[in-house]
Amino acid sequence: MRGDFGLNVFNSYSLKVMKDLRLLSAALSFELRLEQIRDLSKCLNTEIIAYGRLPLMITENCVVRNDLGTCGCDSFPGLKDRTGAQFPVLKEFGCRSGIYNARKLYMADRAEHTDRLGLWAKRLAFTTENADECLRVLRVYAGMGEYEPASFTRGLYYRGVE
Repeated sequence: MRGDFGLNVFNSYSLKVMKDLRLLSAALSFELRLEQIRDLSKCLNTEIIAYGRLPLMITENCVVRNDLGTCGCDSFPGLKDRTGAQFPVLKEFGCRSGIYNARKLYMADRAEHTDRLGLWAKRLAFTTENADECLRVLRVYAGMGEYEPASFTRGLYYRGVE
Protein backbone atom coordinates (compact mmCIF):
# COMPACT_ATOMS: atom_id res chain seq x y z
CA MET A 1 0.00 0.00 0.00
CA ARG A 2 1.08 3.54 -0.73
CA GLY A 3 -0.31 6.62 1.01
CA ASP A 4 -1.80 9.38 -1.11
CA PHE A 5 -1.96 13.14 -0.42
CA GLY A 6 -5.35 12.75 1.25
CA LEU A 7 -3.59 11.37 4.35
CA ASN A 8 -2.19 14.88 4.86
CA VAL A 9 1.31 13.74 5.76
CA PHE A 10 2.70 16.97 7.16
CA ASN A 11 5.59 15.99 9.44
CA SER A 12 8.13 13.30 10.35
CA TYR A 13 5.80 11.83 12.97
CA SER A 14 3.13 11.29 10.29
CA LEU A 15 5.71 9.48 8.14
CA LYS A 16 6.62 7.25 11.09
CA VAL A 17 2.95 6.36 11.59
CA MET A 18 2.65 5.53 7.87
CA LYS A 19 5.72 3.30 8.14
CA ASP A 20 4.29 1.57 11.22
CA LEU A 21 1.13 0.93 9.19
CA ARG A 22 3.41 -0.80 6.66
CA LEU A 23 2.95 1.62 3.80
CA LEU A 24 5.63 1.42 1.12
CA SER A 25 5.57 5.16 0.42
CA ALA A 26 3.63 8.30 1.19
CA ALA A 27 2.78 11.44 -0.75
CA LEU A 28 3.49 14.53 1.31
CA SER A 29 0.96 17.28 1.83
CA PHE A 30 1.11 19.82 -0.97
CA GLU A 31 0.64 22.51 1.70
CA LEU A 32 4.25 22.06 2.84
CA ARG A 33 6.98 24.49 1.78
CA LEU A 34 10.01 23.00 0.01
CA GLU A 35 12.20 23.77 3.02
CA GLN A 36 9.85 21.83 5.28
CA ILE A 37 9.91 18.88 2.89
CA ARG A 38 13.70 18.96 2.77
CA ASP A 39 13.96 18.99 6.58
CA LEU A 40 11.61 16.05 7.23
CA SER A 41 13.11 12.91 8.67
CA LYS A 42 12.15 10.50 5.90
CA CYS A 43 11.89 6.99 7.35
CA LEU A 44 9.72 6.03 4.38
CA ASN A 45 9.84 6.65 0.63
CA THR A 46 8.22 10.04 0.04
CA GLU A 47 6.90 11.85 -3.00
CA ILE A 48 5.39 15.19 -3.88
CA ILE A 49 3.00 16.25 -6.58
CA ALA A 50 5.22 18.15 -9.03
CA TYR A 51 2.69 18.66 -11.81
CA GLY A 52 -1.05 18.83 -12.20
CA ARG A 53 -4.24 20.46 -11.06
CA LEU A 54 -4.44 20.33 -7.30
CA PRO A 55 -7.79 19.50 -5.76
CA LEU A 56 -9.39 22.45 -4.00
CA MET A 57 -12.35 20.59 -2.55
CA ILE A 58 -14.58 17.58 -2.92
CA THR A 59 -18.25 18.29 -2.51
CA GLU A 60 -20.58 15.82 -0.83
CA ASN A 61 -23.12 16.30 -3.63
CA CYS A 62 -22.65 16.44 -7.38
CA VAL A 63 -22.64 20.14 -8.36
CA VAL A 64 -23.77 19.22 -11.88
CA ARG A 65 -26.76 17.20 -10.69
CA ASN A 66 -27.69 19.99 -8.25
CA ASP A 67 -27.60 22.54 -11.09
CA LEU A 68 -28.96 20.56 -14.04
CA GLY A 69 -31.04 17.87 -12.34
CA THR A 70 -29.06 15.06 -14.00
CA CYS A 71 -25.45 13.98 -13.81
CA GLY A 72 -23.63 15.29 -16.88
CA CYS A 73 -20.13 15.58 -15.46
CA ASP A 74 -18.45 14.54 -18.70
CA SER A 75 -19.72 17.61 -20.53
CA PHE A 76 -19.70 20.12 -17.66
CA PRO A 77 -17.16 22.90 -18.39
CA GLY A 78 -16.50 23.68 -14.73
CA LEU A 79 -17.03 26.63 -12.44
CA LYS A 80 -15.97 30.21 -13.18
CA ASP A 81 -14.90 32.71 -10.56
CA ARG A 82 -15.31 36.49 -10.66
CA THR A 83 -12.06 36.88 -12.63
CA GLY A 84 -13.18 34.42 -15.32
CA ALA A 85 -10.84 31.61 -14.21
CA GLN A 86 -12.26 28.19 -15.07
CA PHE A 87 -12.11 25.56 -12.31
CA PRO A 88 -12.57 22.02 -13.67
CA VAL A 89 -15.15 19.87 -11.92
CA LEU A 90 -14.48 16.15 -12.15
CA LYS A 91 -16.68 13.27 -11.11
CA GLU A 92 -15.54 11.58 -7.90
CA PHE A 93 -16.60 8.34 -6.26
CA GLY A 94 -20.15 8.27 -4.95
CA CYS A 95 -21.55 11.02 -7.22
CA ARG A 96 -19.38 13.65 -5.58
CA SER A 97 -17.63 16.48 -7.40
CA GLY A 98 -13.94 17.28 -7.25
CA ILE A 99 -13.22 20.95 -7.87
CA TYR A 100 -9.67 21.51 -9.14
CA ASN A 101 -7.43 24.53 -9.41
CA ALA A 102 -7.81 26.63 -12.53
CA ARG A 103 -4.03 26.66 -12.92
CA LYS A 104 -1.77 23.62 -13.06
CA LEU A 105 1.03 23.13 -10.58
CA TYR A 106 4.28 23.20 -12.54
CA MET A 107 7.73 22.50 -11.10
CA ALA A 108 9.72 21.08 -14.05
CA ASP A 109 11.76 24.26 -14.38
CA ARG A 110 12.52 24.15 -10.65
CA ALA A 111 14.20 20.73 -10.67
CA GLU A 112 17.26 22.23 -8.96
CA HIS A 113 14.96 22.93 -5.98
CA THR A 114 13.00 19.68 -5.93
CA ASP A 115 15.99 17.41 -6.60
CA ARG A 116 17.51 18.45 -3.24
CA LEU A 117 14.52 17.37 -1.15
CA GLY A 118 15.48 13.71 -0.65
CA LEU A 119 12.39 12.42 -2.41
CA TRP A 120 11.73 8.95 -3.74
CA ALA A 121 9.50 10.31 -6.52
CA LYS A 122 7.83 13.32 -8.09
CA ARG A 123 4.25 12.69 -9.12
CA LEU A 124 2.68 13.99 -12.30
CA ALA A 125 -1.08 14.17 -11.77
CA PHE A 126 -3.04 14.25 -15.01
CA THR A 127 -6.70 15.31 -14.93
CA THR A 128 -7.80 17.41 -17.91
CA GLU A 129 -4.83 16.93 -20.25
CA ASN A 130 -5.14 15.27 -23.64
CA ALA A 131 -2.71 12.52 -24.73
CA ASP A 132 -0.38 14.97 -26.53
CA GLU A 133 -0.10 17.24 -23.52
CA CYS A 134 0.57 14.25 -21.22
CA LEU A 135 3.42 13.19 -23.49
CA ARG A 136 4.88 16.71 -23.59
CA VAL A 137 4.72 16.94 -19.79
CA LEU A 138 6.38 13.54 -19.38
CA ARG A 139 9.16 14.56 -21.74
CA VAL A 140 9.91 17.85 -20.00
CA TYR A 141 10.05 16.19 -16.57
CA ALA A 142 12.36 13.53 -18.03
CA GLY A 143 14.60 16.33 -19.36
CA MET A 144 13.88 15.45 -22.98
CA GLY A 145 11.74 18.31 -24.21
CA GLU A 146 10.28 21.71 -23.63
CA TYR A 147 6.84 22.48 -22.27
CA GLU A 148 5.25 25.00 -19.98
CA PRO A 149 1.52 25.34 -19.27
CA ALA A 150 -0.02 28.60 -20.46
CA SER A 151 -0.96 29.45 -16.90
CA PHE A 152 0.51 27.72 -13.87
CA THR A 153 1.11 27.95 -10.15
CA ARG A 154 3.86 26.86 -7.79
CA GLY A 155 1.19 25.90 -5.28
CA LEU A 156 2.23 26.46 -1.70
CA TYR A 157 5.74 25.05 -2.10
CA TYR A 158 7.28 28.52 -1.80
CA ARG A 159 4.58 30.30 0.23
CA GLY A 160 3.29 27.73 2.71
CA VAL A 161 0.10 28.18 4.70
CA GLU A 162 -0.61 30.45 7.64
